[in-house]
Amino acid sequence: MANLKAGVLEGPKISNKHHTTTEDAQIVIKAAKKDPRISKIVLGEVINLSGGQRRLKFQMIPAGFKVTVRGIGSQQILYLYTREPLIRQKIEEYFNRY
Repeated sequence: MANLKAGVLEGPKISNKHHTTTEDAQIVIKAAKKDPRISKIVLGEVINLSGGQRRLKFQMIPAGFKVTVRGIGSQQILYLYTREPLIRQKIEEYFNRY
């Protein structure tokens, strides 16, 4: 688990209730902040896990997407508020580059 650098969690899109993120979630957050179709990013809980592979799991919710970001040793839930379902592909492409 790691805290994001100053500036990454600032701005009108970020919910300020939690500030702890995983390194893999940071990649998704950076991509989401760049996309004008995403109106808000809400950080969820971080769960420590053992092993596993990096991946994203998207679940449609009324406000947009619930994104489960799985890293090698942790998992974090993010909520991306959007009305554009096509952002999923863009977020996945950005995540897979890193």
